[in-house]
Amino acid sequence: MSSDCNQQDLVRLAWLQPTLLAGLIRQANSDNRTENDFDCLSAEQAICQLGLASSIELAIRLARTGPVLFDARLREK
Repeated sequence: MSSDCNQQDLVRLAWLQPTLLAGLIRQANSDNRTENDFDCLSAEQAICQLGLASSIELAIRLARTGPVLFDARLREK
């Protein structure tokens, strides 16, 4: 996954990889949020809120944590 990854690709990956989806939503809800304020509920919202570059970086960090992500493009990183 690199600069050739667009928002649609990342959304598709998030739906295929529950760990990525949860990570994106968790990060979006934790950035500048007050306690118990969870406005972000979808991959699309999370990526828009975090930005594509930050979302890709999060996906790469998750891929490096271990074999929890199964997509070949994520494992390459």
